[in-house]
Amino acid sequence: MIPQTILVPTDGSPGAQAAESMAAELAGVMGSATVKVVHVIPMSCLYGDVSLENVVQVKQVNYVACTLDQRMGADKLVADATARVKAQVESAKVNVVGKVLESPSPAEAIMEEAHADGTCSLIVMGSRGMGGFRRLALGSVSNSVVHGAHCPVMIVKTDE
Repeated sequence: MIPQTILVPTDGSPGAQAAESMAAELAGVMGSATVKVVHVIPMSCLYGDVSLENVVQVKQVNYVACTLDQRMGADKLVADATARVKAQVESAKVNVVGKVLESPSPAEAIMEEAHADGTCSLIVMGSRGMGGFRRLALGSVSNSVVHGAHCPVMIVKTDE
């Protein structure tokens, strides 16, 4: 099976940038593909009565939606990552798109996006992102996606 749509989650970390490069290289070799670069803004859970304007309910639980600054930062991160992938792709037939997602669970958001339209045939992601547990060989988001995705997942490891 040759992937036609590659999903690349990014948080701007060195591992994510290595995954962006790998996705660009794979898409270039395939000649005709779509690379979808996504970033997930994690939402914080709220307990008790809340009266904030930016509260979103997901599965009957209240979460704080992202701020304008967070959204603008995420938009820039995705635009920069999309530009990096476009610059590395060697085929004019490769379409590179970016998208910002908000979710209580980055791993679930990545898997939902991969399966949303049924066209994602490969997820390429770094082994660890910006999380604080540097000693782990595989980050919690990567681990969850590897075990929960319904399509192949390629983990790109860096020397970091």
